[in-house]
Amino acid sequence: MNENNTIRLRINYSTDASAFTEGELIHKIEFDRVRKWIENDIESAKNPPVSTGRIDRNRRHDTITILGTRGSGKTSFILSILTWFDKNNTDVEVLEIIDPTLIEEKGHIFLDVLSVIKNRVENVIDQREIGHSTKIQSVYEEWRDSMEKLAHGLPHVDGIGGTLTDTTWQDPEYIMQRGLRSVTAARDLEKNFTEFIRLALTILDKKAFIIAFDDIDIDFKKGWPVLELLRKYFVSKQIITILSGDMRLYSLAVRKSQWNNFGEVLVREEGRNTARLDHLRELITETESQYLQKVMKPIRRTHLTNLHEKIRVRPEINIEIVDEYGRGSEIKSLYDEILKGYGIYNSYQAEMFKVFLLTSPLRLQIRFFESNLDRKNKEILNILDPFISDLYEMRIDIERITGSSQQLNITLLELLLREKILSETNQLQPTTSKLALNSTLTALSFLFSKTTEHDPALIFDYFVRIGYLRNLLSSIGYQREEGIGEDIGTVPSIEGLCKHSGILQDRVIKDNIGMVTSYMTAVRALQGNKDRPWAGMIPLRGLAGLSRKGLSQRENRIDYVAEHTNPLKKALIYLPLTISQHSLQQGGTVIYSFHVLLATIAEFIRKVQHNDIFRGISELSQLRSYPMPDFRQSDGQSNEGDESIIEIGEEASNTSEYGILEEHLHNWIEVFPQIPIPPHLLGKISTRFFFAADVIQNGQRNEKLGPVMHALTAAFLNAVLIEDVREHIPRPDINLNNTRMSDDILIQNLRKLDHISMEHLRFSKWIFSCPILLSYLNPDSQLINLINEYNNNYYSFKYSHFSVYNELSTISPKYHLKKPRNYDTIISQLQSLESPFTNFELEFSEDESYLRHVLREFQYKYPTEKMTYEKMSKVLEYYFSQDID
Repeated sequence: MNENNTIRLRINYSTDASAFTEGELIHKIEFDRVRKWIENDIESAKNPPVSTGRIDRNRRHDTITILGTRGSGKTSFILSILTWFDKNNTDVEVLEIIDPTLIEEKGHIFLDVLSVIKNRVENVIDQREIGHSTKIQSVYEEWRDSMEKLAHGLPHVDGIGGTLTDTTWQDPEYIMQRGLRSVTAARDLEKNFTEFIRLALTILDKKAFIIAFDDIDIDFKKGWPVLELLRKYFVSKQIITILSGDMRLYSLAVRKSQWNNFGEVLVREEGRNTARLDHLRELITETESQYLQKVMKPIRRTHLTNLHEKIRVRPEINIEIVDEYGRGSEIKSLYDEILKGYGIYNSYQAEMFKVFLLTSPLRLQIRFFESNLDRKNKEILNILDPFISDLYEMRIDIERITGSSQQLNITLLELLLREKILSETNQLQPTTSKLALNSTLTALSFLFSKTTEHDPALIFDYFVRIGYLRNLLSSIGYQREEGIGEDIGTVPSIEGLCKHSGILQDRVIKDNIGMVTSYMTAVRALQGNKDRPWAGMIPLRGLAGLSRKGLSQRENRIDYVAEHTNPLKKALIYLPLTISQHSLQQGGTVIYSFHVLLATIAEFIRKVQHNDIFRGISELSQLRSYPMPDFRQSDGQSNEGDESIIEIGEEASNTSEYGILEEHLHNWIEVFPQIPIPPHLLGKISTRFFFAADVIQNGQRNEKLGPVMHALTAAFLNAVLIEDVREHIPRPDINLNNTRMSDDILIQNLRKLDHISMEHLRFSKWIFSCPILLSYLNPDSQLINLINEYNNNYYSFKYSHFSVYNELSTISPKYHLKKPRNYDTIISQLQSLESPFTNFELEFSEDESYLRHVLREFQYKYPTEKMTYEKMSKVLEYYFSQDID
């Protein structure tokens, strides 16, 4: 590789501003451009033009402007330029960088410049024998005279002397004897300063001064006087001035000054009329543009571009990062390696982060490399350190997110909701238009990935706390701006859901998702969309323990089935089950939710980590009801409340079988590969599964709960597998479609994976061995055997003992049907029939003879009603779907 195209950036001393050699210069093209400008200026200074009179003054405004954002390397760039000329050009006198922000409040830039030049001249005078040189003596005396003339004019420079309102200007004698002389000196200040410079250079035996002003854009109070000095006085061809800063801040400084010139009274009066105020703004903009073009000529500006732009424009450039041991690595390759440490392998995903980092200030990148290449310091806070300012700007509590993994996800959700970017940025990728927000998302993404290495509960917590809510957002939207404080309880919104569910609080995540379920059940009822259940939420018929129906209509209810099996299976059956309790009615809606199951797995992992798994099985399998909000009756407040335990049947006295599940959960957690899991991977899994679940539930109506839960579990596993493969394998040869009620796609994908691929898919391999998820698969299916092969017998699992597939296969989900016409009238008439229909204890059946019997009785009682077999069938089917006991 051509060494001339290689730039080495040493991170052990590149953080602070310092002069670099040409081989270490990041901004080499800009450096060569500025160097040529200065060399040309030095040649011009060798023959300075002579002024022909007071009117024709050879004034020039050729300031070199170094533009860049904070941390882009402006100070180091200037230091490198000054150092190069100090070492390589004897015709120029290089002065120290002048930073106005370091000058005391009462100091002035002009005086500081004069002081530096005076010290340089007097040092030379002190080293020479002036008496032996009449010429030097004469020049020195002229220089002293020029200083005295300057001294008379300086008090009239803004910020140095007094004003015409001072008491001395009220004395006529003062005005005649000294005042007018001072005014004349002030008027000639530019000429006297130019002469002062010429004589100083003569004594120093130089042709020009190089004066650099750094960071004058930071402080408007100090920056504006510098711009005015350059415009009014620093106009000699023997002064080469360099200015650095951010163009946006210079623009603000000039506009601020122009507004001040108009005065408060004028602005207030003009502000009464919008058109006149707009005209005033246009004048300010025009004045600002002309001012900056004069003081900072566009042809003398150079922009310090970011590293991404440099690599894009000149791909032949090789930027090496040299660590503390002197080992160099190409910058993009180094970023790839670091990103892999955060679980980011997919080249497309990695490119997003690389582009953001390469376009970030150089100072941030250096700190990022320091943090990630420091093998000794592995503290979690080290990850956040390069982004700390932006994190504080975006109101992120550092101690909170590093102290608790649950607080990390809560903080993430708060940020996404606050910025209203939950839908598009839930994967924490730096793709927004706000730099501080992109920096914050990057930092939190890296922190999340590293935290998952030792806390896998965070993975499932993300699935339901962020991924699930992101997919619900399209159905409920954000709170209306005009309705803030009023509609959160009356109009469904993501903010209302969060408030109702308490999901922004550190509570049991299963209870949070139970409250989410109750909220969405109320939303579904409000929107009249009963025939379309939300993905992953399966409505069931009412509980047998609360029903007054006969045994034949109760034995297929979920609690009846659960009570007639062993305690372990009973617990597994109840894990995804919740009751959404109506606020104004006695009954509730029974919901079987895959998302509640995922939340339960998160809690199980935490129970294992806290050695509380045995009691956790009993607690997490309790059937709880969660209050639904009443949007129609709300007074503006969400109907919040605590969950309550539903007591049905007797508590199992023998829970020794829990120990089997406890053992398997312990084993499962122990084999977690302790690898970083990036949030974008989990976000993609969440969205893929959500839409797959939606298709599964809305594409069928006659399946039992067992096959539906099997299909949902297979869809989730397929989503994990596909996204894990896409992350780690560049050209995956798998079917990227989602599963439906068939396992074929997932089976095909598992068969295509070889042993080499599986070594890269440690995350999906671990998910596929989750004992909770496997419990809902058909133990006799081809899929379960293939999963065991895929896991390479990760550990022994007794499918038949754990599986609740057969038990759930006796339960029919309750799919909402469209209400038949004249339903209420017909049911009222049907209930008035004589025995056996007096109490309407009908046992619904699709047996045609039974329905025709009911139909004949109905038509005999109500001969005017034209009721067909099909109509009666729909009326009775809808009646029983309502669970009216």
